[in-house]
Amino acid sequence: MLDEMTNARDLYRMVQRKKAIIVTLRNIFYYLQSIEPDFVSFDDAFKVKDSRKQSFELKTVRFINDGRAPDTTKPLLGPEYKKVKQKRKQESEEREAKRLKSLDQSAREDMYNLLFKKLHLSSTPEYILQQYKFNKENFVGRFCPKDDGNCGWRAASLVMFDYENHYYTLKEVMRASLENEQTFFKQLFGVLEYEKLRKKLYQPEGSVNSIHWFDYAVLLATVCKRPVVILVGIQYNTYLPFEERSPVIHTGQVQDVTPIVLHLHLNHFYAFIVKEESIDKIKWPCICPTYKNVVIDYSHSTAWLDIYKNRCHATREDGI
Repeated sequence: MLDEMTNARDLYRMVQRKKAIIVTLRNIFYYLQSIEPDFVSFDDAFKVKDSRKQSFELKTVRFINDGRAPDTTKPLLGPEYKKVKQKRKQESEEREAKRLKSLDQSAREDMYNLLFKKLHLSSTPEYILQQYKFNKENFVGRFCPKDDGNCGWRAASLVMFDYENHYYTLKEVMRASLENEQTFFKQLFGVLEYEKLRKKLYQPEGSVNSIHWFDYAVLLATVCKRPVVILVGIQYNTYLPFEERSPVIHTGQVQDVTPIVLHLHLNHFYAFIVKEESIDKIKWPCICPTYKNVVIDYSHSTAWLDIYKNRCHATREDGI
């Protein structure tokens, strides 16, 4: 083998070392032996491969100073370095999540302010907040529809479509649902009350007795597939849909949407616009007492009941 300090391809350097003749001849012999395959490969039109030994000299790594102090965390912490690094990464992700949440909240507030102006809403009166123990921060505002005898449907239309003049469409859908499911609604309301509701839905204008609106609320919730809250003085209830909102019925899932909140004052209905993120923050009025029995008797899904049983005030049947 060639000496590690010897370059087999440099005969001149071999001689310059002035070593013993025997050592020099041996190195020359090894050199000739190593280049013989190269000449053979060259003659055969193959690429000549450099068979030199790699130099074992240490290469100097250039250090670039970026103005920051060197990171000595790993040698200082030792085995705990990975845990500390993971903890710092988690803390960084949490800070970023809070920042994004703050931006999202700011965007939501801008959207609500725009909605407040677009729909010409007014602030929720303080006496209403105190009477029903509501928090002002959970509502965008209150809407006063046109007083033409259809204020209840107009208020519901605003919540559903952001436009009160679609109330006639809402009435048509309610009437169609009432007639298509007449067997169910006749048993629910009674035949006489069913006919009264049906005739009223066919009338384009005219005042509505507030007593009837407790029946309309059941129908409205079923048609719109979202809860309806009726506030009338000391009488207030939450009416839940009898069917799932999700098209995947076999899973029993429903889409948790903002309820339609209607407040009757001096024979005129107002609509309360609820913020989306406040659905589960508000303590809603108790669920209509007959709802649970109807769900059980007709084998309807209990998905809505499962969602709202803890959001609403308990009834006497619940042990209160």
